[in-house]
Amino acid sequence: MPANDAPESKDADWVKVSEANKAALADIDPEPSGHVPAADRDLSAAPRPIPGTVAVELPFLIHSEPTGGYWAEVPALPGCVSEGETVEEVQVNIKEAAEGWLLVNHDRETGVSAIAPAVE
Repeated sequence: MPANDAPESKDADWVKVSEANKAALADIDPEPSGHVPAADRDLSAAPRPIPGTVAVELPFLIHSEPTGGYWAEVPALPGCVSEGETVEEVQVNIKEAAEGWLLVNHDRETGVSAIAPAVE
C-alpha cells in the first residue's frame, strides 16, 4: 500500500460506524463524522448484529496406510485427523473433521456456541 493511501495513525483506534448506526449512537458520538472509539460505543443502542459465516480453505495432507485405506491431517489444526477407505472418502471426512475442530475450538475459547440455535 503506498504511503499516501495509509490511514492516519489515529484511525487505528477508531471504528467506522455505518450510516444506519449513526442515529442510534448520536447521543454518544463525539464527532459529527460518525466515528466512535470502540471503548466508547454503547452496544445496547446499536441494531442487532447480522450473523454470517466465513468460508476458509485449509490445506490437508492425505497419507496411505500400508494395510490399506488412508488417513488425513490438517497441519494448521493440531490433532485434526480423519481416515477413510478411499481418497474420496478421506477427503469428505477430513473436511467434516476440520469444520468440527473449528466449531469446538471456537466454543472452548469463547464459551459461546458457534452453532446458532434452531428457529421455530
